[in-house]
Amino acid sequence: MIQTLKKMRQSWRRFLQDPSVLDTVPKTPQEIERFIRKVPFVWYQEVLLPYQLKTPGRDSRKKFEFAGLDQAVRGKTVLDLGCNVGALCFLAEESGASQVTGIDLDGTLIRAARVLNAIRQNHVEFKPGDARKALSHFGPKSFDFVFAFAMLHKMTRCENQWAILTEAAYAEDLKLQEHMLSTAAQIAREAVYLELTYRVSHYVRAKENYPAASEVNPALFVERYTRPNYFKKIEMIGDLQKKDQPAPGGKMRVIYRCLPH
Repeated sequence: MIQTLKKMRQSWRRFLQDPSVLDTVPKTPQEIERFIRKVPFVWYQEVLLPYQLKTPGRDSRKKFEFAGLDQAVRGKTVLDLGCNVGALCFLAEESGASQVTGIDLDGTLIRAARVLNAIRQNHVEFKPGDARKALSHFGPKSFDFVFAFAMLHKMTRCENQWAILTEAAYAEDLKLQEHMLSTAAQIAREAVYLELTYRVSHYVRAKENYPAASEVNPALFVERYTRPNYFKKIEMIGDLQKKDQPAPGGKMRVIYRCLPH
């Protein structure tokens, strides 16, 4: 955690010295490498780039394929909420999606995503904005698929999704969650994809109040939101982490496919 904060501060200092790094499109291998080094944040997502280069970060391809999206999105429209620098957006377009839109509250991430978009010669539309407000601007059935993989727990004060569903102290968080899911269900024609996080024994970052895997029933989320105004069916796809391997960082992520009415 301390090392991560140090890297973030160093990145911001570099960026303040040269903010134009997000205003131009690098073309040569040297320019692309310089861009990767200069951006003012620690890379969270891995994005493949020309010249066998890539951004540091976690590979989203396994999750994308595990959810069956490499086949499902062909010829479809996609909205990615909390898109970060666009890794899932780029994978969707690579897989044949006809139109892809990414939204993130962090304008700096969106600017970086647009640079990556240009480097890769993709055609994703990236928009800065609050996902909760953005959802209300789309009409019914505006997209075939809505991605909200790593976002649901970021919209509420409590990151423990199970406590939100079961404890009266989090009534306001529950309202936010219900509003987001009901709105997402309205604008998706085929499915909304979610990712809920829980912790295993060696997870040490207590400030993120994820529930312990031993304390929850993952089916509770399914039971809660399989009803009118939400979803007609919720499929718990599962966790792509192998059971015989420790979860990276002590976090396990369960993927859900939510089918609207």
